[in-house]
Amino acid sequence: MRIELHNRLGQPQVIEATRVVVYDKFDNPVALSLEISDGVILSEHAGNSRNFNEILRNLGVSRTVIVQRQSQVPLDEIRFS
Repeated sequence: MRIELHNRLGQPQVIEATRVVVYDKFDNPVALSLEISDGVILSEHAGNSRNFNEILRNLGVSRTVIVQRQSQVPLDEIRFS
C-alpha cells in the first residue's frame, strides 16, 4: 500500500508500507492498516476496540486502547478570525 503523509501545507511525502499504526500525541494507537496480501488491506480504528486491541497484540504492539464515547453537542456557530 502507499501512504501519503502531509505535514502542514508542505509537499506530501509518499511511502510504500505494509503496516501502518497511527498514534495520537499521547503515544496511544488510534488506527492501523495492514496489507495482508497484494491489494488486500485490513484497516481498524480504536472505536472498534475488541478487534483493534486483538490486532495490535498480534502485531506485537503491547498497548490496550480504552475508548470512551463522548456525547457531542453541535455548536451554534463557528467564527474564523
